[in-house]
Amino acid sequence: MNSRERIQAAIRGEETDRLPVAFWEPAPQGGTAEDHARAAMEFAAEWESDLIVTAPSAGYSAEDYTAPGFTKVGGVAYVTDPDDWERLSGSSVNGGALAREQEALKQILAAKTSAAPVVFRVTSPIATVFRLAFHLPEDIRRGAGPMVKEALETVTETTCALVQRVIELGADGIFFEAPLADYGLVGETFYREYGAPYDLAVLSASSGWCNVLAAGWTNCLFPVLRKYPVEIFAWDSAQSLPEIAEARDMMGACCMTGISRRHLEFGLRNEVERDIWRAAKATGGRGLILSAGAPVQPMRGMADFFRRACRDAAGDL
Repeated sequence: MNSRERIQAAIRGEETDRLPVAFWEPAPQGGTAEDHARAAMEFAAEWESDLIVTAPSAGYSAEDYTAPGFTKVGGVAYVTDPDDWERLSGSSVNGGALAREQEALKQILAAKTSAAPVVFRVTSPIATVFRLAFHLPEDIRRGAGPMVKEALETVTETTCALVQRVIELGADGIFFEAPLADYGLVGETFYREYGAPYDLAVLSASSGWCNVLAAGWTNCLFPVLRKYPVEIFAWDSAQSLPEIAEARDMMGACCMTGISRRHLEFGLRNEVERDIWRAAKATGGRGLILSAGAPVQPMRGMADFFRRACRDAAGDL
């Protein structure tokens, strides 16, 4: 099988010639389209990843938004007055950060030599808005909820347009990051009102065949997320429930998880080998893409060890 065939079989819950794998690194700070394309492709090549995840600048989705009362900090406009929410504007798929990341996608698609599907990293609208104002929950408590929802509508419209554009450019799907979908950050009630409706609108805009949902950090909002229409669900199963087989059965989606980020980043080889074995045994090797389920910065040498351990595990299944 090539990588595309392997990922397609995993999505269908079928047997693969080996366990598919997918890894991606944290989003870089700054850089050009060329930098981002090169970073994504080099990391995927090092890990022989069956999925290429784009590597846009951290917070790129919020870079271009502005309003009359915004305060610029480090190149990003921050909301300082709750009344500014209703005047949010400025981001466009035709320019700025969104155009830069589309250019990076074009370069990846033109340069890649493997059959690995490419998924474009997209940020949840509530995460984009939250990046503009970390005091967002306080603004809502002070009565800015309706204005925040207007801002979310603006961000969602732009994000949907971006999703449609990257699929037209040739992306196989989107890699939808929902970092706030976590009990420890905003809670279920908040997310059901200010997160989920806008997430679902963005996911519905993608006609790709390989859409990934990447969940929150340590305690993901699985009762909400399990209803999202995606082919692949990524989360750090070493940090958060659900169990792998439980998520696969309840969502009907392929699971992209199983390997602890900590074990990779600290070079804990015995633990990584155990992670591979447990994930493979829990699923029978079907409906599974081995992954940390989150961005990783592994210790040097871990990619070679990981590949050997995967081959050994495949022989034991």
